[in-house]
Amino acid sequence: MKKIAKNAAETVVNYFADVVSKRFAEGKVYHRLVAVDDDVFSAFVAADRYHYLRGKGQCPKVDCIGGFGLMSGKINPKKNGKKLSEAEMLRLVLIALGVREKDIGIVCSEGTNTGANLSSYARALDKIGCDLENILFCLTKRLVGRFYLTQAYQQPQLQADYYWHEPENECQLYNGKSFADCLPYLSEAASIYDRYLRYADPLPGKKAYMKSLPHALSAEVNRAGEYLCQNYKLKIPELSMLKIWQYVLTYGYFLFHRRRCRFNLSENVYRWQDILITKYAQKRVLLQNELLCGMDTILVDIL
Repeated sequence: MKKIAKNAAETVVNYFADVVSKRFAEGKVYHRLVAVDDDVFSAFVAADRYHYLRGKGQCPKVDCIGGFGLMSGKINPKKNGKKLSEAEMLRLVLIALGVREKDIGIVCSEGTNTGANLSSYARALDKIGCDLENILFCLTKRLVGRFYLTQAYQQPQLQADYYWHEPENECQLYNGKSFADCLPYLSEAASIYDRYLRYADPLPGKKAYMKSLPHALSAEVNRAGEYLCQNYKLKIPELSMLKIWQYVLTYGYFLFHRRRCRFNLSENVYRWQDILITKYAQKRVLLQNELLCGMDTILVDIL
């Protein structure tokens, strides 16, 4: 990944993560933890809070939301001939990370974008009569800012807090973000900036979808965002030869690496298990999971 592109992506991602004002509150009782979207690192974040809160005497449910994305729809394995949704993959990884099956609650797979995922989740909560105040969204740093601004605008009744970890590397093989010299990751960073401009401060006659910030974006963020939008158009909603080429390039990398993605996922899950074992005194027992290639162990909560 080019240094200038890496720095620009980090500038945009860090800026929007920092706008999140409702964060994990020590001592607060959380009834529901929520893992979100195509990157199962979110499941690790949720599992970490699950074991932490159980150690504090809480018994939260863990929910999963995510439909079929451009990348996840191709990388995720099949079960009974049908591709698994992002929510279903999150559920599998949560179980592998020691979350008890009986503690996994809502699994929403209907949404095709952030707003639709949030709407689907809000309907599911309403259907079972859950309160809307003791919710903790557990996300990747890459997603947290735009998710927060979307939720605050479209589903403000969800009085949720947010928690995320700083990943060792946003650009991983298991989630496809490392394809083509991290092209999908850089394109997503470009999309974060582009979506904010189009959805939080839309042109006259256009509908808003995100909460706008009380201040203008900094000059540094604008420079970084414009650079990314000019050079990494894969997720920008405009047709261009560069976007077509980037799609072809990404798809070619997918065809070459898709099997390795699943093994890399297993390697990451095993490493996340080791982290949770060390932090929360868990143990590992054998379990064959054919949907996580090479993954033959699972954590058991012994708190």
